[in-house]
Amino acid sequence: MNSDKSTSSYHSYLLRLWRSDTRSNWRASLQSARDGTVKHFQDAEDAWDYLRRKMHEGEADKEIAPG
Repeated sequence: MNSDKSTSSYHSYLLRLWRSDTRSNWRASLQSARDGTVKHFQDAEDAWDYLRRKMHEGEADKEIAPG
């Protein structure tokens, strides 16, 4: 793999999912492999939404940038 990845084209996280009992919602956290920052989420869907946003960061800039 290429080691000079831009921050908008490569993301790596450790995903943790848990719930306190079988009737609770799944909670989630994502830990950045790059700098160790941890983000906590009230439910798994919020974590997926965050990952989707991270995947699309910078795409609008690419669309309007001259070829």
